[in-house]
Formats: sequence, structure tokens, C-alpha cells
Amino acid sequence: ILAPSSSVVPLVTQTMAEHRMYLPLAGVVGLVVLAAYERMGPLVTWILAAIALAGLSIATIVRNYEYLDVVGLWTNTVANYPQNARADSLLGIELAKIPGRLPEAVAHCEEAVRIDPAYADGHNNLAIVLAKMPGRLPDAIAHYQEALRLKPVFAEAHRNLADVLTGMPGRLAEGIAHYEAALRLKPDYAEAHFNFAVTLAEIPGRLDDALAHYEAALRSKPDFAEAHINLANELAKLPGRMPDALSHYEQALRLRPDFAEARYNYAVVLAKIPGRLVDAIAHYEAVVRLKPNFVDAHTSLAVAYAEAGRREAAIAQLEIAARLDPASTAIRDNLETLKARR
Repeated sequence: ILAPSSSVVPLVTQTMAEHRMYLPLAGVVGLVVLAAYERMGPLVTWILAAIALAGLSIATIVRNYEYLDVVGLWTNTVANYPQNARADSLLGIELAKIPGRLPEAVAHCEEAVRIDPAYADGHNNLAIVLAKMPGRLPDAIAHYQEALRLKPVFAEAHRNLADVLTGMPGRLAEGIAHYEAALRLKPDYAEAHFNFAVTLAEIPGRLDDALAHYEAALRSKPDFAEAHINLANELAKLPGRMPDALSHYEQALRLRPDFAEARYNYAVVLAKIPGRLVDAIAHYEAVVRLKPNFVDAHTSLAVAYAEAGRREAAIAQLEIAARLDPASTAIRDNLETLKARR
């Protein structure tokens, strides 16, 4: 059972995956039980089997607790294999997702590249974590570049470096070059198409290219809700593309009914279409239920209520918005105007 996967098919990322031993051990266990039965008789064999079963069951329960949490599992791996660069690197990535644990994440990612300086994925992961820390962006860029020096065909590192560079003054062209490199290496890389599209949409004259990359992202990953909503937002601005925009809004909401921002943008568009005000109001109402602190949703719902002749409901929404954003003079002025019309 082990021969094909151990000798023929390389499993680079599963060098010590314990589940690979389950089936191979079945034959060994069977032989041990039969040998014990033959030498010691059924009673002793049953007693020994019961003891083994109890002990192994306890060990399984203990091990399963380690599997409950990704951070716990990688922490256990690092404790048992302290020279495992991959374990330190992936523990760092998981720790970076937890508020307040970014310094620990950096320490583990740095340990990974100390253990194995030629570990390209380790440099990429360290860069991801460093990019989240104030003042460490130059270090992050250096580690992305080192990852690409070690592994020039590393599409993910090209994309990550592009994400950083396109947000920096004067480095847009470099960032675009790295997006293009990532997509040459991995043409179906949905996240790279998406991030490239976001960047292109902000550049005058590149909207058509942005739309093409959003569409490419969706061909590779049809359930990419964020791509649907961004594409819809751009299409809604173009003459004659409103039906397509509405279709993408609806697909985004089918994929993620709790996507408050998508629902809000959909409502904004619906409110501008003759005869769709009631639908817009329904979506605005859903948004404020999903995200009660969404000030713009409350003010937009107030406007829609006012257009529908529901003045008191509009006033109630503006009062909520005023409590959420007491510094807004526009909200206060609109509220006083509506109250004056009572």
C-alpha cells in the first residue's frame, strides 16, 4: 500500500503525514493479533487487545484535541520537530491571523528562514507577515525578492509583491510587471486576476483591461463573490451594461447572502432604476440588519423611505445615522429638514 506513494509518486509536502500509515498498519496489526492468538490463546489475546484498545483510544482522543486548532497542531509540530522550517513558517502564517500575535508570527517565520535560508516559501510567508507590521514594508519587499531569486517561477510571490508595490508611490509599473509575471506562470490564478483588476480599475483608460481580468477571475473561480461584486460595480457605470451588472450583483448575493457591502451596492443601483424602489428598500433593510453600524446604509435607506413617502421611517433612519456619526452635519441637516416637513 505504501509502495506507490512512497517510491513512485513524490509527496513533498506530506513527508510525515500520519494518516498514510492507517491502511498499511492494518495488515501488520492483523498478523500480530493472529500470532498472539496462536501463542497465548484466546483469553489472553482478548485481554491484551482490550488493554491496547483502551490505551490507543485515549491516545487518539488526546491527538484529536491537537487537530481541533490549526495553531495548536503547528505548535505541537514545532515542539516535536524544532528544525522543521515548514512547520515554523506555517505556524507564523496562522499566528498572523490572530489579533495581537503578530510579533510571535514574525519570530516563527524568521526562524523558518534561519533554519533553511533557501526555503522560498518561507521567505514569501515571512514577507506576508512583515507587510502587516508598521515600518517593515521594505523588509517584506526584500524577502519577496529573495523568494523570487530562489524560485523565479513562484507565481504567488509575484502576486504578493505586486500587491505591495502597486500601493506604493512611484512603483505602480513594477507592481503591474509582477502581476503580469504571475499570470504568465499561472494563467488561471483567480486571485491575481482579481487584484490586478482592482489596480487597473483605478488607472485612467484601463477599465476595459480591468473588466477583462475580473471576467478571467470568474472563469477560473465562478464562486468568487468579491469578483462578482467588483465587476458589477464597474459595469453599473457603463451605458447599456446595467443588466449584466444586476446579474453579477445577484450572483454575488446567491453565493454570500450575508455580504452586506454587495447588498448595499445592489440597493444603490436598484434605487436609480424606475420601478425598483421597493426592491432597493428591501435590500437596504437587509443591510442594516446585517450591519447595524453601517452609516451610509441608514442614510440611503432614509432617502429611499422619503422617496416612497414614508417620512417617519426616514426620520427614524436618520436619527440612527446621527447617533452613529454625530460629527456629520449633512445627516443633521437632512434630519432637521424632514422633521420640519411634518
